[in-house]
Amino acid sequence: MSHLTLTQRKIAPALCLLTLLSGVLACNLFSTPTQPRPTTSAAQIVFTADRYNVPSGECAMLQWSVQGGFGTELNGQSVEGSGQMQVCPGVTTVYTLTVYTRRVDTDAASERREITIFVEQGNPSPPVPPTQPPPPISTPPTLTPTHTPTPTHTPTPTATLTQQPPPPGWGFVGVTTADLAVTDLFPDNWPQGRIFVRITNNGPSSLSNIPNNQLSCTVGMHPYSGAPPNASGSSAPVTLSLVPGQTEAYDTGITVDGATHWYQVTCSIQANFKDPNPSNDSYSETFPPPP
Repeated sequence: MSHLTLTQRKIAPALCLLTLLSGVLACNLFSTPTQPRPTTSAAQIVFTADRYNVPSGECAMLQWSVQGGFGTELNGQSVEGSGQMQVCPGVTTVYTLTVYTRRVDTDAASERREITIFVEQGNPSPPVPPTQPPPPISTPPTLTPTHTPTPTHTPTPTATLTQQPPPPGWGFVGVTTADLAVTDLFPDNWPQGRIFVRITNNGPSSLSNIPNNQLSCTVGMHPYSGAPPNASGSSAPVTLSLVPGQTEAYDTGITVDGATHWYQVTCSIQANFKDPNPSNDSYSETFPPPP
């Protein structure tokens, strides 16, 4: 009988042909080797959110699309290769998409993408300035006429009306002083939208229709395709009306497309009045976090 190799003995199922050769029964074994399963797979990953900054109590929609790989997890929970999920975090939260690029039974490897959803806790109500009492006015003294028995008439003393000075700040009109701060950048819609900037008045003065405050922004655009990045900028005057503690959003004029690029945006404000703390007049943010 013919001798079988170790490879032939491991192949199943086998086709055995029985042949009568010189009175001896012989068995020949034929089989097609099984191709091994692949152990690695490159993955193309897109992971975005429609909003990266949400007020407390509101929600954002996460979206992902994965081509390739052997499995996908979102914050440790198994998910389909393409899908979306609404999240409503109570505090700023990081969401991690994990894609396994090597089978679990062969010492699994993975790639990760992260998105941070920032939760805004709201702005405090602007303080109500205390009511200043009117400056006190002293009461003129009561005049008592003086008479002498002599024929010489003594002149009546002249009464003097005095007024106390007003308290500090009462009726003061001077140079406007307010600490402006650029506190946030956010898209009004994602993945296609416009970038807005939030500006806060930290006081002490209220701003009422103050014109010609220069808002300047720069943006670096980084293609996901790997092409070289490019940059652009914008500058425009804005009119400010903010009481101390108030925050307002202003359109920067910058448009974004998160399906094809990620962006690095920086905006600054130059006040048309006295700003005692210019160190917080600039702010930068990335949309979305870079891959």
